[in-house]
Amino acid sequence: MKIKFSELNVQAFAVLLVLLRDAQSSNTIEGTYQKFALANETRLRSVCPPALFPLPPQRQVQQTVLCYSFCIRENTCTIFSVSDDVCSVWSFQTDQSYEAVTFPEPTVVAYWPKRTAPVTAVDVAMGKPVMTAGFATGHSPAAMLTGGTTCYSTAGDCFCSPNTDNWLVVDLQQSLPVRKVVITGPPASDAFYYTDISVRAGNTGGAADQKIFQTQSATPPGYKQYTIAIASGDIRYIRMQYEPASGAICLCKLQAFL
Repeated sequence: MKIKFSELNVQAFAVLLVLLRDAQSSNTIEGTYQKFALANETRLRSVCPPALFPLPPQRQVQQTVLCYSFCIRENTCTIFSVSDDVCSVWSFQTDQSYEAVTFPEPTVVAYWPKRTAPVTAVDVAMGKPVMTAGFATGHSPAAMLTGGTTCYSTAGDCFCSPNTDNWLVVDLQQSLPVRKVVITGPPASDAFYYTDISVRAGNTGGAADQKIFQTQSATPPGYKQYTIAIASGDIRYIRMQYEPASGAICLCKLQAFL
């Protein structure tokens, strides 16, 4: 494997030498980075496309080490993955409890720098199904709301409902003692559609579940976040809807914590 010195800074090259030594001796190199399952790769490649670097054909461990060298060279790299002799260097963030969640298949093998901070709160909504009547043209399906990443930077990257059937329901798949729900609104261009939205939580998923919050009536700034407390009880479903009349609802993320 040949790498020009000009392509790597001194620190990155020193790390690469250590990694290559460990890889050649078949030692584990998980002390430097760790493997995880990356979900929704098709959407991520479309919305947050990675930088791509061709790799010479060789053993998987050597390709992984070389790909890591490209990652540490890029200031914005947060994740890297290897497939078909190509290194993908990603720049979006994953939520803190991403590694603690089991996502539905298919997933792909990816890597991130070794994480040492303990996961203190798991988002139990992450990776869970979101039921809707559809989504507005030019926007994303509701599954992105529980995707567990920051892969959204435009209105089209986030979810908006149709004007009619303007609801969504997140199914936690079991009744849980959720104590906090966090919702993140759309960018400023769609912020009007994040007003007067009712948030309900309960065990039916319908309009009879307890109303726990309503977003403000005034148009908020972009990506407005609300943290909603639930005092007691177990819930399975979180429902959001603009209840007064027809009218779209738009947001970028929904999280739930015990």
